[in-house]
Amino acid sequence: RKGQDGLWTAEIPAVKDGRWYFNQLFVNGQRRTRARTPNEGFLRAAGPVPEIDDPHKHRGDIKACLGFSFKPGDIKRWDDLEDVNIVLYYDWSTSRHWIKELDEERDVVRFTNRTGWPVCWWERDQRYHLENYREALDQPGEWYLNRETGTLYYWPVKGEDPARATIVAPAFEHVVTIDGTPEQERYVDYLNLRGLSFQHADWSFGREEQLEAQAAVFCTGAVLARGARNCNIERCEIAHVGGYALWFEQGCKSNRIFHCEVRDTGAGGIRVGETAYRDQPSGELHLALVVG
Repeated sequence: RKGQDGLWTAEIPAVKDGRWYFNQLFVNGQRRTRARTPNEGFLRAAGPVPEIDDPHKHRGDIKACLGFSFKPGDIKRWDDLEDVNIVLYYDWSTSRHWIKELDEERDVVRFTNRTGWPVCWWERDQRYHLENYREALDQPGEWYLNRETGTLYYWPVKGEDPARATIVAPAFEHVVTIDGTPEQERYVDYLNLRGLSFQHADWSFGREEQLEAQAAVFCTGAVLARGARNCNIERCEIAHVGGYALWFEQGCKSNRIFHCEVRDTGAGGIRVGETAYRDQPSGELHLALVVG
């Protein structure tokens, strides 16, 4: 419904009951921005946490990876503080964090999940932005989901009509799962997917997980294949997803992707392989992938 303040709102019982929570929203086929501060660019940290004088001396110190000092007023005790995300910028990657503690007297924030590098290692005044709280919903195209009340808020862009708009919130991380068990030498063979469109897959992570690594290796794929051999994905579309479009994981061999359109992905297009070697030959990925 449309409120007097111009915001569109919707009550979602499944969110209020704790059965559903989504991190992306699409309106008329376009990804919308989860409410953030600042709307463009970034904020700057005031430095590492007080007990860390120089991050370069604390490469292996967990305390250096769990928070930073911020400039007065940049982070506040908002009502939905536990759902706020802090997105830190590094060299060529970012990390995402939830707030564990907020010390407003000392202007220090601490995370539930660690970083890989000590905070403020690359820059003493490391860049970051904030996401997902009601006060950040301040311009058209932004949205916010209140977990406690189950209320979705959306600030429409010019020309959008709630009676005509198509609004999609994803409910799953995987749209298609090709699930063999290569450790038991049981495979999915000669599966063909042709002329299909796979859209709207979410991302989700635990509050204790480390969400920072090169090439977003912690992300999964909307189309996930494990133990797939001689499978063919042809003339398909994969769009509007939170992680990778496709991931050929453990035990995949001689698969083919041909004339597919991949767009609007959160992590990347096609992911091949894993981040570790396996002892069992059947668990290794043998690459024979044709992309066209």
